[in-house]
Amino acid sequence: MARKTISGLYKRNGTWHIDKVFRGQRIQESTGSSDRKEAEQYLIHKLEKLREQKIYGVRTIRTWREAATRYLISRR
Repeated sequence: MARKTISGLYKRNGTWHIDKVFRGQRIQESTGSSDRKEAEQYLIHKLEKLREQKIYGVRTIRTWREAATRYLISRR
């Protein structure tokens, strides 16, 4: 019996990367892992967080540094 795999993962220079569109939002980043199973778990976690944001309106917790960086970039 064949094992199902998650689409949107590809390997580049020995590291798995994500390139997927989920509910109209593109996810494009490195998983930081060379192990496919670990990369799939990271992608599942990322998709679950996006689903919580889109469906339930759960807001992400940001650090002071992220907020300050975003503010400074927007003031340009």
